[in-house]
Amino acid sequence: MLDAVEGLVIDSETDEAAPIPHRRVRGHLAGTDYRFTISLPGDIAFEHRFYQCVYPLADENPSDNAIAFGADSGAYTVQTNADYGYQVDAAAAAFSKSVATRHYGTAEQIHGYIYGASGGSYQTIAAMENTRGIWNGGVPMVIGAMTSIPNNFFIRAFARLILSDKAPLIADAVAPGGSGDPFAHLDPVEAEVLREVSALGVPLVAWNDYRYVLGLDDELGLMGFADAVKAMDPSYVDDFWSEPGYLGADPSPLGDRIRAALIEQETEADGDSTVRLEPRWRLALCTYHRHQLPDIGEFSGWDQFRDAEGRPRYPQRSTLIGPLIGGQVSGGGSHSGKITGKVIVVNSIVDADAYPWHGDWYGARVRSALGADTDNWFRLWFTDNADHHTGPLAEGKQRWLVPYDGVVQQALRDVAAWAERGVPPPDSTFYRLEGGQILLAGTAAGRGGIQPVVKLVIESDQDSAPSSDRGEPVSTEVEPREEVAFRAFVEIPAGGGEVVALEWDPLGQGSFRDVPLADHGWSGTHRYPEAGVYFPVLRATTQRQGDASTPFSRVQNLCRVRVVVRGGTANIL
Repeated sequence: MLDAVEGLVIDSETDEAAPIPHRRVRGHLAGTDYRFTISLPGDIAFEHRFYQCVYPLADENPSDNAIAFGADSGAYTVQTNADYGYQVDAAAAAFSKSVATRHYGTAEQIHGYIYGASGGSYQTIAAMENTRGIWNGGVPMVIGAMTSIPNNFFIRAFARLILSDKAPLIADAVAPGGSGDPFAHLDPVEAEVLREVSALGVPLVAWNDYRYVLGLDDELGLMGFADAVKAMDPSYVDDFWSEPGYLGADPSPLGDRIRAALIEQETEADGDSTVRLEPRWRLALCTYHRHQLPDIGEFSGWDQFRDAEGRPRYPQRSTLIGPLIGGQVSGGGSHSGKITGKVIVVNSIVDADAYPWHGDWYGARVRSALGADTDNWFRLWFTDNADHHTGPLAEGKQRWLVPYDGVVQQALRDVAAWAERGVPPPDSTFYRLEGGQILLAGTAAGRGGIQPVVKLVIESDQDSAPSSDRGEPVSTEVEPREEVAFRAFVEIPAGGGEVVALEWDPLGQGSFRDVPLADHGWSGTHRYPEAGVYFPVLRATTQRQGDASTPFSRVQNLCRVRVVVRGGTANIL
């Protein structure tokens, strides 16, 4: 266990006015390029705690939002530019306590809380498993598993290779009011690939934004880790195209498509490709996951690659690259589940980068390590209709996604109350894992966690029913300018607070306006003058204290339905 690291040096102390008045302490770890910033708010009721955000690609400068949220929570903030592991962050955290003690003139114990998304989740989990006396709790979010890097991205590249042409049909099937059957228009080879990638964890609901799932706008074509694989497993590409058991040499319909793609890509001019990776490698890596099986029983989604006796169906590589990369990012952490403080994991249902089932996997690790004591130390909250990315949603995403930052902020406050005062947070989200997909209950009472559940009904459709935005047939077909009536209601789980905002977007374009809430419900109408397919959406925001004025700990969810206006084929997805 790591207790502290010496050698931190203060370089400067300045008084800053933005985003709030605070003392900024900058420094570095002697003999290294590692730097840290401690932001100590002035005009707050200091509650003897700090928050520390970690991420492998971050610099040492905390965001304005992080500083302001910390101050609003009675905390100062710490941040470093540590690229891997938790050791430098632990040193800065321990050092910050002495700095804060001097600044605030306090002798009381200072509690610390670490949090990080994606690659930062590796660092956060490693920190909570391998230190004592540094942090009292942590909030890892959109967490990776030891198989995630590079496999999650190559798996999606596999889907792109085979399913690009059918992607709009898959998206339509899983969208509100769709058929609910994403396999309906697929041939046997395409259906085989969609089943494979779905069982591995690519969320079916994420196909609503199939361009992102397939990396169609990614300049690296989801092959950002290709160089690492080439360096660690250089013989793979030759084996793929020549050895039995690899698709490149497999006499099957799927193998035929792989070889046809090779011929096509090799005839393309190099300058026409945005992916600067030779086709032999690019295509071979699409099924690298088949040759990187984790231990049997570790992940159910990978069991599809074993025979009835549990033996791998395909040749296995001698080097398991996923655990190597994951171990490097975490600084030697192993995801043992042996946490030493309070932990709330925040995962997203529409996450195509770090698959939702990773939370279930890590929860099982914690239960194995802590047994009957798990509920005294661990929670897992899923955020519905949220993806991988922190911060404000990218342009156009508001049409069908919500941010999860407010969930993380409330989790940080709840972890602090849990560690400092013994106040347990709301229960973990209730869910089931089925075919690699995390499925949530349709009611707030059945779902738990802290996120509200929004239900939207098209009143003019007698067969319509509340939708959980998971592909149920909730839609109506009308004439241009015909009035469509809508009804909605919001359910709040125990500990979820109160509704502080209700917003309506009848066109489903991400342009919302406030609407009144009455008895946790709302009703309204809209006329659509032009032909097309629309996805009207209602969005609700809750806040634990019912404070509509605060920007912090605001938790959102939404629900969409489909309105088809006859007379044309215009589609607004």
